[in-house]
Amino acid sequence: YKAAPDETGSTEFKIDSSVNIRPIYTGIYKHYYVVGAHVSFQGFEDTDKRRRVTASTSFKVDWNHPVFTGGRPVNLQLGGFDNRCLSADANHGLSAVTCDETSAAQSFIYDQYGRYVSAQDTRRCLDGNNLGQLQSCSLSLGQRWEWKADSDALSNLSAHQLLGHDKQSGALGLYDENGNPQNVSVRTLTSYTRIFGPPA
Repeated sequence: YKAAPDETGSTEFKIDSSVNIRPIYTGIYKHYYVVGAHVSFQGFEDTDKRRRVTASTSFKVDWNHPVFTGGRPVNLQLGGFDNRCLSADANHGLSAVTCDETSAAQSFIYDQYGRYVSAQDTRRCLDGNNLGQLQSCSLSLGQRWEWKADSDALSNLSAHQLLGHDKQSGALGLYDENGNPQNVSVRTLTSYTRIFGPPA
């Protein structure tokens, strides 16, 4: 089966398998001679007892699953805290919570456009124009990010400012490279998450 690269939604696959079976019996024959004897074995079939055995199974593929993006998920760890990562809730709101490398809500995939796509909902992206909530993915420059060379600074291509956060509340914002308030950190770090393990 082949799917288009931009396939969405889900597909249910049904697999049926069947086989004809019939018993094969073994006959035992004992042969006697004037002197001595021997035993022989011979197989034979009973065509009247043939029957067909069928088995079927099905499974569903969710084409919106992050594994089909082709990228490897990472977290976005806020450098102003010891152990806080960006996390999306059920309503796509963003907050800083304790890091969990097995959490899809804390996992993002950096795609070919330079967007951070949520692994929890691959239709949602980190958007510099609204950092309180994930937005529907688009080609807006506000959703495109690049890392400053040799640094922990993530720059927004629309605002040309760095992703930063309040070191008390974790609230996100965009800030200039220099002259930021003391309560703001523009350090962002990433590490791989583990959300593509075998099903439980």
